[in-house]
Amino acid sequence: MFSQKILLTENNIQEYLEINRASENKKIDDFIQERQLKINDSDNMIVFEWIPYNQFNEIKETGKNGLITIYSAIWEDGPLHKKHQYDKN
Repeated sequence: MFSQKILLTENNIQEYLEINRASENKKIDDFIQERQLKINDSDNMIVFEWIPYNQFNEIKETGKNGLITIYSAIWEDGPLHKKHQYDKN
């Protein structure tokens, strides 16, 4: 279903998040960075990132209520997969 899997390790997660924070909107980028810094923990499985619109396929409107419209879509690259590193001591 997904075209690629990205394995994240302690060594590459910060670099990946910095690259994938570019929404082209300073307020959104600052918000994403703030969230990332609060959850930046090697044991934490949460990753907060910007996903560009062009990475979604099969975008469908699923609901509408007043000013709110809800959509569903398939994320082309799929979610990230964090590689666990276990200490064998």
